[in-house]
Amino acid sequence: MLDFLDDQNPLVRHAAKSWLMESMGLLKRVMEPLLMELILGCAEWYETPRGLLLIQKRYDTNLIFSTFRRIRAILSNGSYTFLRFVYQT
Repeated sequence: MLDFLDDQNPLVRHAAKSWLMESMGLLKRVMEPLLMELILGCAEWYETPRGLLLIQKRYDTNLIFSTFRRIRAILSNGSYTFLRFVYQT
C-alpha cells in the first residue's frame, strides 16, 4: 500500500492515504519492515572488536531509494504521528 501513496490515479492515492491514516495507531508494524529493509539491504557486515560496523557488500541502491521514498510518503501524510513514533521508540 505504501507504494500507492504517490500513484498517479487520485482514487488509488486516496485509498492508500486512508489506509495509512487507519494504520497510524500501529505505525510500528508499518515502519519496522521498512527499517529492516535498510538494515538487511546489505547482508554482509560484521562488528569489529572495537565496536565498528564494517560493510563488506555494497547496498542495493534501488532498494534504498524505494525504502526512503516510502518513508517520505509516510512523513508527508502523517508527520505528527510519525514523529511521536520516533520519540517513543
